[in-house]
Amino acid sequence: MALTGYYKTFTRPRTHRPLSMLKYDPVVRKKVLFLEQKRGGSR
Repeated sequence: MALTGYYKTFTRPRTHRPLSMLKYDPVVRKKVLFLEQKRGGSR
């Protein structure tokens, strides 16, 4: 949510609700909220 361009990748079962977690962002040097987004696929 800091919109710094830093991202983390995780795998999870597709049946669970969308993932959101607080993790450390080294760009802003503090914990920020990471929200799940759809993967950008090439068509």
